[in-house]
Amino acid sequence: MTEPKRTILFIDDEELMRDVASMMFEEVEWKAYFAASGKEGIDLYRSHQAEIDLAIIDFSMPEKNGVETALELRTMNPELPILIVSGLITEQELGPLAGQDGIAFLRKPFHLQSLLQKLTTFQ
Repeated sequence: MTEPKRTILFIDDEELMRDVASMMFEEVEWKAYFAASGKEGIDLYRSHQAEIDLAIIDFSMPEKNGVETALELRTMNPELPILIVSGLITEQELGPLAGQDGIAFLRKPFHLQSLLQKLTTFQ
């Protein structure tokens, strides 16, 4: 089964995670925009909103964490699917995002298969 083509906004302050995600997205031929902070991700989304199908956001980042970033993206587009990723918290700790439609959680580190499986949540 081939994956549907997507354009991803991937926000993570760890360069290694951005590099690994880039390789994963290339494997399934997805286009991606990468940001190293919540602010940078929000700016990228503002510039490319019409193209972006999904945001994948690290929970733990300096200045603006993943929940704050997701809430701000949702003010721009309440329908934007968002996947929060973290190795530090559990899904129950998503605060105001918990239980919202179009929000999912994936534990880090993750493999391409687990990412693809989690994205079926949004289809």
